[in-house]
Amino acid sequence: MYIYKHSGTAIIHNCLFDNQNFLTGNVSAIYLSSYKEFSIDGCTIKNYPNNGISLSNCDVSSYFDQIISNNWIYNNGNAGINSFLSFVQIIDNPSISNNNYGIISNNNSNVFIEGNYNAHFLYETSQKIKNNNINQLIASSNSFPYWIKWNAIYDDDTEQPLVVCSSESEKDLFDITFNAWGDLFNPELPHNYFSPIDYYTWIPFWDLPNPPPPKSDEEILFESAKLKVEQQDFSGAKSDYLSLVTSYPNSVFAQASLKYLLTLEKHVTNDYLSLKAYYLNDTSIHSNELLLKISYSLANWCDVYSENYQIAIDWFENVIEDPPSLEDSVFAIIDLGYVYFLMENGGFKSSYSCKYPQYKFTSQEEYSESVDFHLSLLYDDGLSETMQNNIAQLKTGELLQNVPNPFNSSTQLWYKLDDQANAIIDIFDFTGKKVNSINQGIKEQGSHYAVFEPSGMANGIYFYSLKVNGIVTDTKKMTLMK
Repeated sequence: MYIYKHSGTAIIHNCLFDNQNFLTGNVSAIYLSSYKEFSIDGCTIKNYPNNGISLSNCDVSSYFDQIISNNWIYNNGNAGINSFLSFVQIIDNPSISNNNYGIISNNNSNVFIEGNYNAHFLYETSQKIKNNNINQLIASSNSFPYWIKWNAIYDDDTEQPLVVCSSESEKDLFDITFNAWGDLFNPELPHNYFSPIDYYTWIPFWDLPNPPPPKSDEEILFESAKLKVEQQDFSGAKSDYLSLVTSYPNSVFAQASLKYLLTLEKHVTNDYLSLKAYYLNDTSIHSNELLLKISYSLANWCDVYSENYQIAIDWFENVIEDPPSLEDSVFAIIDLGYVYFLMENGGFKSSYSCKYPQYKFTSQEEYSESVDFHLSLLYDDGLSETMQNNIAQLKTGELLQNVPNPFNSSTQLWYKLDDQANAIIDIFDFTGKKVNSINQGIKEQGSHYAVFEPSGMANGIYFYSLKVNGIVTDTKKMTLMK
């Protein structure tokens, strides 16, 4: 069973999601997009080719928590839970296991992960993130969970790190103490379990102090702000979040506070231009490199929320054309498609210009497929399920659309052969002039790829053709943006 939702409130309790129909492709069991309120509780979610639960652009309302709790989530082709630009509390799920990844948090998601404090042994823990094929938790830049406590996080084969973050952060920024790492954990080899090892504060065992350790000042202030939101004291909550950023800029709670300020603004003064100025100019934010990167992104979303769409579009396009990393490029492409979708469905069709019309979508389903495909480019220890499916569907002599596209320094050109053959990929400019050629030589039957690095080539549209034993079998278009 596949649930697709867009906006509103979702209450999904005590349901069975078992892919007995053997659906293939990018299908997730539960896909929630643009939700402010949801609760997924007491469900069994298994055997889907993509994610067990996919969240996209689910920011927060002011009265209702976004909770995933008490679920069994296993044997899904990508992640048990995949959060993209979303807020979510992941609490007391007995098993998130045997998926490709346990939990993925990316693109400024605000994620809270907690089991039960009262457990004293591994078997007593209320939340187990275990034995997923690659990583148990993987977070992109700006998206590491601001709270992760009292969970059992382990893998019996220990071939891949348990916890991975791609953030360019300061050392000891992420607190992952008070979690259980399994019976096979070797504290003398922490780099086997946490990557990069310098990013974390950790302890080798689940040491449960009694009484509980006192809360830090920043944690107390953060909880005060959340309580005020529940009481609809929005101005007081905003003041607490601002104070937290000023007083504790190096805290993960400061990062979370910046994200909550964006969702809170509509309930305070609804002045997104002033909030944008705060993100761009506050001295406390500028004192911390990670806060500054988060704030640049949030400032652009202020333009989206205030319907200054062209400014936001230009910002995303600039990131695509000159990305700091592949991750930044992929997120900008996805976010740009989301803004296009908002405009196309909000009466703004003729009021903006764009460089990338290929990311305009006529339905939420098309946009969701684009999200899944582009995210598959980031998490590919081995190839992601999405990429495997795309390659498997290639016909002999056929090219896959290059990935990433648009691209900056390099891109992959995939193709398929049914028999041993000589393969050459030629690259042409928009006039039809051949500007490069990649001789793959004799290749065996199967799927292959060439890495194309456009040295000395100008930005623009190019075409690439596959020749199999001297015969052109397929041609596709790609975009170079340095």
